[in-house]
Amino acid sequence: MIAILLTLKPLLITLNVIFALGLILLVMLQSGKGGDITSAFGMGNSQSLFGASGTAPILIKLTSFFAVLFVVTSLGLTAVARNETPTTSDLITSEDIKKMEVKQNPVDLSQPEIVAQPTTDGTAQ
Repeated sequence: MIAILLTLKPLLITLNVIFALGLILLVMLQSGKGGDITSAFGMGNSQSLFGASGTAPILIKLTSFFAVLFVVTSLGLTAVARNETPTTSDLITSEDIKKMEVKQNPVDLSQPEIVAQPTTDGTAQ
């Protein structure tokens, strides 16, 4: 089953994004306690457009459907990510660490530090 999911990874990602955006849209369309979708758009009486019960049952069912599909695709993507083997380009090797090491130049304390002294005409000596 995981092999099938690996081949469907781009499709799973696309569906996951679609379900996430649909879920966001459906939640935003649902009004609070006293409102309905038609009153949110200024259409007045919501019962005349969507019937006596309004849009609440439809939006609740669609929201639940999109939420279940979003969770299923998310779990599928988790299974794919968990079973993918990392390639060598994804791993840091000891050679890479040696390349990244900062070479420190020790400070030679036997030589005194030379400091420029200002002159009366404003230039340094």
